[in-house]
Amino acid sequence: MTSDDRIQPETTAGPVQVHRGSLIASALDPDRLAAEQRAQVEGGLMAWSLGSELADLMWMTVPESRAALAALAGKELVNAAEYGRFLTGPLYVEVANLVRFDVLLPALADGRDEVVSRTLAVLRRVIHQADGDYRWEIVDGEVIRRLEKAGHADVLQQLDPDLMDLVRETRQRLGQD
Repeated sequence: MTSDDRIQPETTAGPVQVHRGSLIASALDPDRLAAEQRAQVEGGLMAWSLGSELADLMWMTVPESRAALAALAGKELVNAAEYGRFLTGPLYVEVANLVRFDVLLPALADGRDEVVSRTLAVLRRVIHQADGDYRWEIVDGEVIRRLEKAGHADVLQQLDPDLMDLVRETRQRLGQD
């Protein structure tokens, strides 16, 4: 095997050398995996979705949310098995509360502006997609308005002025100001 014929993907056991065109290479090729991940982020949903673009985008772009999201998804799995029903995603309001309580408030308290900024970017994208539907109502009511009332309006404005402009414009357009 020449160096042109092989790739060396990372595995949990460390790097392995495999033929470029092999089944293992196609499954582990970092370029292919990166392209798939970019496509999922651009689309807003993971291949194994958590039920909403808010949950999926948080998982994909704010790793600090993963433990809480996993617990929420695990609760749904247990409930579905226990009550003999099909799986559904967690309620949107549950995810929004998770974003506020488990991600934003701790990050704001600890001064982790990068976590706050990535989370606000997710909220901005959701608000664009929601265009005033129930998702807007939940994100605005359960996350943004409550953070504003808790005294974080200035930090939100400083870290993501585009989000706050969008929030003001949406509130005005929907007569919610």
